[in-house]
Amino acid sequence: MNYAYAIIEKVSLLNGLADPEMFCFYIPALRRLLNDHGIFEGAYAPRLSKQLPFVYDLLRQDPDSRRAVMTVFSSLLDHHPSKDIPCTLSLQFLLRDGRLTLIVNMRSSDVYLGLPYDVQQFTFLQQLMAYWLGVEPGPYHHIAGSAHIYEKDLPAINEVLKKPNELNSQTEPPIDIGFESRSQQIDAFFKIEKELRLGRIQDPADSAMFHYLGDYLSCCIHKVSDFIQRRARSGTQLRLTVPL
Repeated sequence: MNYAYAIIEKVSLLNGLADPEMFCFYIPALRRLLNDHGIFEGAYAPRLSKQLPFVYDLLRQDPDSRRAVMTVFSSLLDHHPSKDIPCTLSLQFLLRDGRLTLIVNMRSSDVYLGLPYDVQQFTFLQQLMAYWLGVEPGPYHHIAGSAHIYEKDLPAINEVLKKPNELNSQTEPPIDIGFESRSQQIDAFFKIEKELRLGRIQDPADSAMFHYLGDYLSCCIHKVSDFIQRRARSGTQLRLTVPL
């Protein structure tokens, strides 16, 4: 798993941007999903970021609400031929017994290439929303109409299955991105990421924006920086195929 890309993907859900140059820096194979105008039509960030405040306000005002739903797949946007159709249909947040449950529905899930990234970004939103509401995260339910693997990936999958204890090797501090301060923190995060990616700085702490980050985003940007520095030293790019 390209953990640096997983970080970029999930944090992007808060600023609503799906910058092709940034995303493709971490996984170059994503370029084949760009449309003729050079954008990702099915990107989650532009679709979900504007829905987060609604869900937060709704659950804060009515903790028993069953309407705290965010949609990704849209009949208005996605009923046409495209290289990039969202695999995720919806996310439903439910507050039960002081804990926040998240139910994710997907039309299609590549269990090897896609699922790790999906779980990463959606449980991030679950933990973030729980932090905003002042509750504990509850169960996470992931439902896929088609959950599958591809024959070409079987050798790699079998290697992963030989070392199941290594699947959870990454750790992060608790989320501390405030609802009111999120724009400032996320803006700082991506300005630092760009400085690192363009080689203007070598360490996140060298950026004038670093002090805006809390513990969680500081940890994340250091992990991203480690990836960038390793790739700069090796002069190579991680090559992955792209789940559809």
